Amino acid sequence: MSDTTRKTLAELLNAIASEEKENSLNALNNMNELNKSSIEMLAPLKTALEGLRLETESFRGLSITTEPSILIKLETASSGTRFEVSTSRYNTCFTVNYWHSFEDESEQEYNSYQTADEVLEILIESIGKHIGQQQAGEQWRKERFG
Repeated sequence: MSDTTRKTLAELLNAIASEEKENSLNALNNMNELNKSSIEMLAPLKTALEGLRLETESFRGLSITTEPSILIKLETASSGTRFEVSTSRYNTCFTVNYWHSFEDESEQEYNSYQTADEVLEILIESIGKHIGQQQAGEQWRKERFG
């Protein structure tokens, strides 16, 4: 290979690598901005759920995690429900992934919500129902079996 060809190939390779480096840095910086925006968008939910976690930590089968992501688990002897809360790719809305299992069957659902209040309402309703069901089961067992 001639020196001229080798020099041309090296220049071409350097130009492509330089352009790709710039594109990759722009993409990483954009991703960083999206992550910051997502953290800001989720902050009110995390604060509310952290308070709710402190209020409900004595209840059996209930787990609320707010770091690094929002995850709610509601478990009984034969079933389990899990909510994972995040934002859409470009932070235009909240997303809630919902999984429910009962014995050997399971279902998954994915929903989008515009406000933190909508998400919080769904989560509080599910947590409240879980607590009520646990309390009913305990009372029933006490009345039935002493």
